[in-house]
Amino acid sequence: MTDLMKFFTTLSERAYKENDLSDLTYAMCESDICFKQFFLDFFFYNDKLDAASTSAEREHSTDLGRPDFWIRTKDGKLYIVEVKIWDGNHHFEQYYDILDGGNVQQPSSVNMKDRKNEGVWRRLGYIANYDSVKQISLGDGKKAIDLCRIATWKEFIGKLSRYDYFGNPAVSAYAGYVRRVCSLDDFDVPDDWKISIDAFKQVQKFDDAIIAAVKKHDSLELYTGSPRCFKSQYRMGRFFKWNRKGETGESEPQWGWIGAYYTKNGAAICIEFEDRQGWGDKVCGRHSDKVNNGTLRIYAIDSETVVTTDGAIQTFLSNVLLERGGEWTCQSPRKYSTPLLAMKNLPFVLEHFFIDDDLVKALAKEGYEIKLEYVSDQEVSNGHCGRYFRLQKTGADCENISKQSFSCLGWIGVNYNYGCKKENGKTYGDEPEFVLEIKKSAVERPEKWGANNWGWWCRDICCGGCKWRDSIKDAQEKIIKLVEYMKSNETSRL
Repeated sequence: MTDLMKFFTTLSERAYKENDLSDLTYAMCESDICFKQFFLDFFFYNDKLDAASTSAEREHSTDLGRPDFWIRTKDGKLYIVEVKIWDGNHHFEQYYDILDGGNVQQPSSVNMKDRKNEGVWRRLGYIANYDSVKQISLGDGKKAIDLCRIATWKEFIGKLSRYDYFGNPAVSAYAGYVRRVCSLDDFDVPDDWKISIDAFKQVQKFDDAIIAAVKKHDSLELYTGSPRCFKSQYRMGRFFKWNRKGETGESEPQWGWIGAYYTKNGAAICIEFEDRQGWGDKVCGRHSDKVNNGTLRIYAIDSETVVTTDGAIQTFLSNVLLERGGEWTCQSPRKYSTPLLAMKNLPFVLEHFFIDDDLVKALAKEGYEIKLEYVSDQEVSNGHCGRYFRLQKTGADCENISKQSFSCLGWIGVNYNYGCKKENGKTYGDEPEFVLEIKKSAVERPEKWGANNWGWWCRDICCGGCKWRDSIKDAQEKIIKLVEYMKSNETSRL
């Protein structure tokens, strides 16, 4: 019998992009009428859609766009649901035009006065993985949430759980998939947490220590063929190939992972093997009583000591491979590491608190909007940790301004990368900073901003002794000042 939870867990490690999430959600709708009814009610409860007589398509193509979910009722009425994780490219007005029968307004992001039919707006659903999606403003300054159904994945899964997943193991497993892909948990960052540069240097030191420990073993090789070694807000580590000798003395390669899982209490250091043929099945077979949900996981007895003590990660790895020491009795976390939790805390703070209502309103007054934008290298455990965002001009004069001047990509986070140089010749590895970055190609150099050799203008943000809310406030103020500069720069180009 198929282990559904294991199936969806494994799937989340390979299929974790927005299209994957949309495809799986669509498959759930098409295969389970109860889930489909829940999906329709979640977005369009007041319209009382009947799942049995409603059709759904994925990415139906039109001249105006290709919505994720194209939903038709029996009487031909059209509904749209757009699925996002972090992509900040919103097209609310474009969706309105599609729902309005293809009546294109000019330009699509400006003339909101021509899009006031509330009945049309009510047929648009939008779901994303960040709370600030509810702060998105339309061309006339009105919030999108006041017109259409906007929700977060946390709300969606929370409501599913209140229905106990309809007693269906497949729906429960799907919810587990969404939690992993969207990093949903009950985690929260303490008010007194500080964005500590030292913590991120500890993250870098830990990653380097893992690599060194693996390389010191003659029977081990670093394995870089899988992107699953790191997952944002979930875990960081490295895969290794173990050229293990079997009971007959012949080579019996196995693949394992060593690193840290983030929990509410801190980071838990462990080594794990997956019970899959040709992967970690031989090791798991020797310890089948310790395999849980297809994974053999051995935790360090004291994760804090492993992180902070030179050579401790090497000893931990050796003890596990040689099947000795107390580690094999530790199948659940005990003592945690606090510094490594910075890799979960900072992304969480940036996703939930950087773009708030005050910032959105302040930028709207200047004719700008800000949104998170996913780029795959937003965080790398041994170099930097942050989030990309996009600043974009809105308003009636957009069509008169070059694309270069009214839209620019930015990044906010802690840079501690030895490969990135400042203007003073030092690297960020030598002098780490909590920093704002803006693409040089987007704007002329703003006042008080430095530069690095990766093509970004840079501005440091207060941290160190500051609590995280104060640091975020400082970043927001600098964003507003930047937009004021961009606005004056655009005016000079008209």
